[in-house]
Parts: sequence; structure tokens; C-alpha cells
Amino acid sequence: MLIERSEYSDESSLAACLEGSIFRYCEFKDILLDGKSVDAVFLSCELYDVDWYWGFFNACLFVDAKFENCVFRGSNFADCRFLNCELIKCRFEEDNFGSPCSFEGTQWFGGNAEGCVGLPEYAFPKM
Repeated sequence: MLIERSEYSDESSLAACLEGSIFRYCEFKDILLDGKSVDAVFLSCELYDVDWYWGFFNACLFVDAKFENCVFRGSNFADCRFLNCELIKCRFEEDNFGSPCSFEGTQWFGGNAEGCVGLPEYAFPKM
């Protein structure tokens, strides 16, 4: 399902469309999420102040996306692709059991990260 130019500011409006959707020019702001599974495409989307505990991102594609002041705790980014994305002051932290975020199979192309904590060293390689 293609979703364009939508704004999300609460879990209830977003939860039903996290699997199999394509988000284009969407904004996600001030959302607190817990344990949701995502297998979506995010094209030119903006995520501000998103706090996501135990997120399961499976083969997601993020293209020209902007993440700002987001917190991901114990989230799993398996086989995701980040293409020309910008991450500003985002934190990738351990969950309540001490498990860090994981990025197995995730690839980073272009883009940059400023003031972020918890990203793997290979994220956003410099050319």
C-alpha cells in the first residue's frame, strides 16, 4: 500500500500500516512505540523524536530519510538498507535486559550521522 504525505503522531494511527507499506514524503513525530514489526519502505520521510523500544525492522528500505532525536532501544535492524539518509542526535541503546540494537546484514550507502550514539562502526562509511 502506497502512503503519501501523511503525518503520524501516535501509535494507533501507525501500527496498522507498518507491514508491507511504502511511505513517501511522510512525517513521523513524537511517537512512542513498543515491540512493533516493520517491513516497509520509507522514501524521503522524516522521523522526529520517535522513541521505539524493541522495534523489529526486517529488510526495510530507507531512502533519503531524515532521523532526528530518535531513540531506538533494543531494536533489531535485520537486512535493512539506508540510502542517502541523515541521522541527527539519534541514540541506539540497550533494552532493559542489556541487549543492544543489532544491525545484522544492514547496509549503509551515502548519507551521514551527526551526534549519534550506538551505531556500528561500519555505518555511513566515508568515501
